[in-house]
Amino acid sequence: MISFWAMVLFLIGDSACSSSEMTAKEGSCVTVHVTLSNIRKSGYIVWLKDAVWNDTAKDYEGTIVHSLKPDKHNASEFENRVSVGSTGDLHKLTISNLRLEDSGNYSVRYYDEDDPSYKLSSSTMSLNVQENPCQVSVTGPELVQAGAEVILRCSTVGTCQNSPEWRSSGPGPASSEVSDTKGVKTAQLRFKADWSHDGVTFSCWPSPSNDACASRSITLAVEFLPAHPETICKSPQTNLRSYLDAPKEVRITASGTLKGIYEGAAVNLTCEVQSSNPSVRSYSWYRDHTVLLETGPVLRFPAVRPKDRGSYHCKALNSVGSEDSPEVTITVNYGPRGTMIKASCCEKGVKAGESLTLTCETHARPKPDGYTWFRTITGPGGQRGPGRTEVPVSSNGRSDGRDLRFWQISAGDAGEYTCQAKNTISAQNSTALRVDVLYPPKNTSVSVSPSGSVLAGSSVTLTCSSNANPAVQNYTWYKVNGTEINTVGTGQNLTFNVTESSGSETYYCDAQNEHGKEKSKTVQLNVIYMPQISGSGSCSRTAAEISCSCESRGNPSPSMEWHVSGLRVTNSTERVIREEQLGNTGLRSSLTMRQSQGDTSTFLCISTNTLSSSSLQLDFPSPQQHAGFNCNPLFHIIIVGLICMYALTVGFCIHKNKRLSRRLKGGRDGDTYASLQLPNISPEYDVLQVKNKHQKHTGTTQEENDDYQNPEDGNRPDSGAN
Repeated sequence: MISFWAMVLFLIGDSACSSSEMTAKEGSCVTVHVTLSNIRKSGYIVWLKDAVWNDTAKDYEGTIVHSLKPDKHNASEFENRVSVGSTGDLHKLTISNLRLEDSGNYSVRYYDEDDPSYKLSSSTMSLNVQENPCQVSVTGPELVQAGAEVILRCSTVGTCQNSPEWRSSGPGPASSEVSDTKGVKTAQLRFKADWSHDGVTFSCWPSPSNDACASRSITLAVEFLPAHPETICKSPQTNLRSYLDAPKEVRITASGTLKGIYEGAAVNLTCEVQSSNPSVRSYSWYRDHTVLLETGPVLRFPAVRPKDRGSYHCKALNSVGSEDSPEVTITVNYGPRGTMIKASCCEKGVKAGESLTLTCETHARPKPDGYTWFRTITGPGGQRGPGRTEVPVSSNGRSDGRDLRFWQISAGDAGEYTCQAKNTISAQNSTALRVDVLYPPKNTSVSVSPSGSVLAGSSVTLTCSSNANPAVQNYTWYKVNGTEINTVGTGQNLTFNVTESSGSETYYCDAQNEHGKEKSKTVQLNVIYMPQISGSGSCSRTAAEISCSCESRGNPSPSMEWHVSGLRVTNSTERVIREEQLGNTGLRSSLTMRQSQGDTSTFLCISTNTLSSSSLQLDFPSPQQHAGFNCNPLFHIIIVGLICMYALTVGFCIHKNKRLSRRLKGGRDGDTYASLQLPNISPEYDVLQVKNKHQKHTGTTQEENDDYQNPEDGNRPDSGAN
């Protein structure tokens, strides 16, 4: 009967590691340590050998070495040869009395009790069991009566060079008898049992070896008679066996208080037995009903840790039976551990205006008595590292300690948050949680490159900038000319060559992401260009004066000056210069001056700004032309018409005058004077006086007489005769 196992530990590592290999000898033992994280309390651990994936069952299947899952049962070949235990995330499997067929690949499978779909697997460990002919086996009685002869034999299973040796936990024979049968070595103990041998463990070890797992043991139970044996002979059913009993009144005592032990303190638990006949042969320890590796009467904690908390009990075992102690509970006081922030929603970001709650979660005993929230402030560009500072987040009614609430989150609330949990022992900060606030474009604006004034004909680039999360996906450019709006491009930048007309146009952009869009304010380019004099400049003259006008446009707004016959003209009473501003970039200038007969001066209009200058020489009308005759075609037609009417009138009057002269030549009597009234004739011909000394009335008709009318009828010579 094996009384205890000494453990040889092989650390496998966590589930992220690659496969490990180990080698052990037949008859020895191994202990495998496997770390599995993210395991929930309500779940099962199953150890598998040579596991393979079953696609139909969607699970790993293999020889079940040890299982706590009700529907998965241990394989018979591992019965009574394995034990398991766990401490936090560390899980242990010990296989004793190794066999050659134990070689294979071992792994752990975790099944969640509440969520069947939640499963975890460890990496694989390869075990190679080597043949060991020197492994030993023992034979002999476990229960004897005092005074009886005891023979214990230990033999190798095969040919071995060295003989095994016996060791005992108490008094026993100093030496053993050794024999060799065809290479098989046997060591034999022979002695008489007495009370001192009760509960003594005799172990046979391969030699030379200190491998406790390779040893085999027998614990001797010695029965003895009471002081007055006659008291047990009154009943035929009574015999010596009735005085043998399993351990009674098993309990745990502690080296100190078990409630509120501070982390790091030393604690010892002792399994005490009030009575046992025969003596206790072995002890087992359990935490939360999971067997531990310790097999002695004392369970030691050199430095207690939070994961050591739990309910403990021990089991005392002798050859008659066993008894469990009542449970005792260890509680460990420790500072906050595993502090983290959990968000109520939106792993990919929360929209501006929505609500968000951040909860500070931690493990601590006693529970935290205070929480503090911090937000990380980063330097320009959001860089991380030395220089970044954490500032406390003011509650402003949003925090009740453990929870930080944002009723309507805004872009200004974005950042990295940490919380600090504190109890009477220590404090711990959580890892940072990034709060990403999603919002449509805002603060959209247009910048111009090069900035300031732009020379006509050169290239200019407009850049649309906006603050948005996620970043702006689409940019659209618009040009405004009066009431007309046109789309002129897409993309964050708009590049084009400017003209003089670009200065009268404005531009703006639209920035859009999946949450909305925003329009920028309009920008107007300051396009600069040299002065340009309009071709409509002209001069006119009257009998008294000469007037000239000239228009020019340029940016910066130009100035204008006049040159007459090569000399610059200044404003005076004789030469008056008037200027009229035409918008921001135009100027009209007029010059008025008196003229002298035969003035043939030349007129030059000069326009200048900071870029350059231009000039225009104006045509001057000849002196014979009436001022303005060359300005209007309708006026020309009217003048020609008046001249024609004037010529017709003069011709008609001359014709009448000739007819009258012929008639006056025929007069016979005395001198005759006549006047002809022609009211439409030029003053040069207002009165025509005719003198005829010899006018005769004979031979004239009435019609001819009617053609002549003296303006003074009473003075005619014949007015009274007829």
